[in-house]
Amino acid sequence: MTSTVPDDDSDEPLRFEEQVTVEYGPVPSGAEEHHAWAGRYFHGAASRLPDGLDT
Repeated sequence: MTSTVPDDDSDEPLRFEEQVTVEYGPVPSGAEEHHAWAGRYFHGAASRLPDGLDT
């Protein structure tokens, strides 16, 4: 997604570009693989899901 906003300090607008990559599939069943998967997708910077959503 690309967007622009006016820039008060320039005649050219500010441009922003954001890219999202989505991957999906089953959670690994083995304990070691499951922990590696969780560490990859739910690292310390991740946020909890809002109330009412299954994890």
